[in-house]
Amino acid sequence: MTYSPDEIAHVRRRFGYRRIHDLLRPEFAGVNHKRVLRLYQQANLSVRKRKKAKRPVSERVPLQLAGAVNVVWSMDFVSDSLANGRRIKCLTVADDFSHECVQIGIDFGIR
Repeated sequence: MTYSPDEIAHVRRRFGYRRIHDLLRPEFAGVNHKRVLRLYQQANLSVRKRKKAKRPVSERVPLQLAGAVNVVWSMDFVSDSLANGRRIKCLTVADDFSHECVQIGIDFGIR
């Protein structure tokens, strides 16, 4: 049973021209993807873009301000390279009130 690109596109609505070409290749070895694209465009076909799912709007919570030492901490990843070209990664933990670095974890790879 032979199908044209137009018939396949109407049956398989989510198929683009490349996938239609893959379906036609076993039966029609001489058909290349450029011809399928040309026929696809002449038939005025296109795969519609899917809309992104909207996330529910939630109220924003303001950031907690540090009122004393050891109440709010912040973490950040920092990277640098050594003289031999190897990269090191650092996980820094800082106190937001005193701006003091509480902990630094250093390794070649932090996962």
